[in-house]
Amino acid sequence: MVDRVREELHARGYTDEDINGGGLKIVTTFDKNLMAAAERAVKAVVPSGTSKKIRTGLAAVDPATGEVVAFYGGPKDQSWDNAFSAKVQAGSTFKPYTLAAALENGLSLSTTVDGNSPITVPGASQPIPNDSGRSYGHINLVSATQNSVNTAFVDLGQKVGLDKVAKVAEAAGIPAGQLEPHKAAASFPLGVASVSAVQNASGFASLANGGVHMETHVIKSVTDSYGKRSVVKPKSTTVVGKQAAADAIYAMEQVVKYGTGTGARLYDRPVAGKTGTTDSSGAVWFNGFTPQLATAVNMFRDDNKTVEIPGYGVQFGGQFPARIWKAFMTEAMAGKPVEQFPEPSQYGADSWDYRGEGDDVGDGYDQRDNGDWNERWNGDGSDDQQFTSPPASPPDSSTPETPDTPVIPEETDRGDANNDEQQSDQQSNRPARPDGPDPNPTTGPGELEDASTPGDR
Repeated sequence: MVDRVREELHARGYTDEDINGGGLKIVTTFDKNLMAAAERAVKAVVPSGTSKKIRTGLAAVDPATGEVVAFYGGPKDQSWDNAFSAKVQAGSTFKPYTLAAALENGLSLSTTVDGNSPITVPGASQPIPNDSGRSYGHINLVSATQNSVNTAFVDLGQKVGLDKVAKVAEAAGIPAGQLEPHKAAASFPLGVASVSAVQNASGFASLANGGVHMETHVIKSVTDSYGKRSVVKPKSTTVVGKQAAADAIYAMEQVVKYGTGTGARLYDRPVAGKTGTTDSSGAVWFNGFTPQLATAVNMFRDDNKTVEIPGYGVQFGGQFPARIWKAFMTEAMAGKPVEQFPEPSQYGADSWDYRGEGDDVGDGYDQRDNGDWNERWNGDGSDDQQFTSPPASPPDSSTPETPDTPVIPEETDRGDANNDEQQSDQQSNRPARPDGPDPNPTTGPGELEDASTPGDR
């Protein structure tokens, strides 16, 4: 927590001298009870004796404010954290950004896309198949989301335009530098870009907040030694309109009700979310929200190998990540009022059966994208009175910028498109973690607003 606060203070123009000897009083966004709940959830679900090479990150963001209210970054003796610093490929947790972009740009939940396997896409050197060549036919966007159909989302990306998908993802808080190397690839909608747990939670929080993204931050206020108090005023950005957000949420609710994320159900309130599993289970995710709180959970290895737990086997997003998410959110939402999501524009208008059998329906499994989590947040900030968003990060030089060439591994009942870009990530054997704490801030600095009163001095 101290490291994250120090980073944000640096972004707001405070020097180490100010921080260490300036007599500052800092109020953070962290909720002590929720911080403890996050740690309990991870330790209660992940079996004791699990290899220390398997890392777990959790981040919880208040959609209305952008405040990071809780996170789990790993053991206390770890000099870098799994929630902010580590970035893993988003896998299918990226599909909702594609969905939201489509809904914002004139498509609807009843729009049909090609779920057949394989499909031929301009710019890809070979046809893109689903896992084991499974075809779903032409399906609507609800079914495509619920069953996480890869070819359907590749087709959707072509329909809406990959530039528009990237625009939505960036507006939702994913830095442009992390998207740029991948956004021309046909597999871009399948989550080949890497994100942190905080970034992904913040992105989904934008949908929960009616399509408006509030910049994530970990500081509420700073009071200097003279009593001058400044409060954080986070920047707000419209990602999509309210109706597009509502429709995206409806499709994501079906993931938890009937699809790949049933392990994350909260039986006393609605949940919307998405699972994600990268190729060879190098990283596994569950990212979801209630109207009041968005939480992302990921698991990955520090050597980029398969996340496999003795006695439980290879992991998928609908397994341990979903269980951790449920354990945390059950405690976090206890006693909170039950709020409903807004109704979608197509609600009750069609007799769609969203519970049709798919690759992953109801079994807690998800499809695979490739895993690479060694990308880091690169950000910059300005002084404490004139804060704006950090400039877009340059592309990670370690990430190949090769064209999209999908090749599906033959893995039973799973299957996001793999490609040469992804394979080169796996084979490069890059260092599996940052060399130390991120020197740049991991939260976007909004403005600090002077909240002093004449009596404060």
